This record gives sequence, structure tokens and C-alpha cells, in this order.
Amino acid sequence: MSDGLTRTIYNEARGEGEVGMRAVASTIYNRSKLNRGYLGGKDFNEICRKGYDGYKIDANPTHPGDIRAWHIAEEIANEMRSENFHPTNNYTHFATTRNAFVRYEGPNFEYKEQIGNHYFFREH
Repeated sequence: MSDGLTRTIYNEARGEGEVGMRAVASTIYNRSKLNRGYLGGKDFNEICRKGYDGYKIDANPTHPGDIRAWHIAEEIANEMRSENFHPTNNYTHFATTRNAFVRYEGPNFEYKEQIGNHYFFREH
């Protein structure tokens, strides 16, 4: 049985290569540093299980059909747990549609960029 962090990185971004996987992982990492209860606090697996306004990070188990991507996800998750991880961004949220956070943009959320199929936002 694998952990929620590896599964989330894999399920969310396996088709986007290591760059996309690291961007998703960075978002989880940044949430842990914020340590906000509504984002899941500091625990990576709690963050992966936590939803924000109905948008949940995908931590459901999926059989790893792409073994190479699975190994990259494991490597990234292990870096995060060992505190040997260097986030690639300062984003706190992502979605697969650009308008997922439009109603929040302004003083609370700022759209940052698209990487692969994900749109990344930063909470202020």
C-alpha cells in the first residue's frame, strides 16, 4: 500500500512529467508551511485528503500504469518527507480549470501560471 502523498503527486500530474509533478508537490509543500487547518495543517497526507471549497486533491489509489512516473512521484514524496525538497514555486492552490478560483482572485488569491493541465494560484 502506498501513501497518500505519492498517490496524489502521481494521480494529479503523472502525464505532465517531472516539472508538473514537482509543481503539484510544491503546492502541497507550501500548504504544509502555511499550517492552516482548512488546508490540512502541516501533515502531507492530511493536506492530500483535505478539500477546499469542494475541490479535492486526488489521493484515491490508482494502479500505477506509468511505472516511470510512479517512481518519480515516490522520489519527490521521499524528498518532501526528508526535508530535502526545494519547492519550484510559492503556489498554494491548483485546479484543472482556469476559472476554478476566479471568484477568489483579488485580495485573497492571485493566478500565477499554467503548467501542463494545471492552473496555479497563490493565497495571500
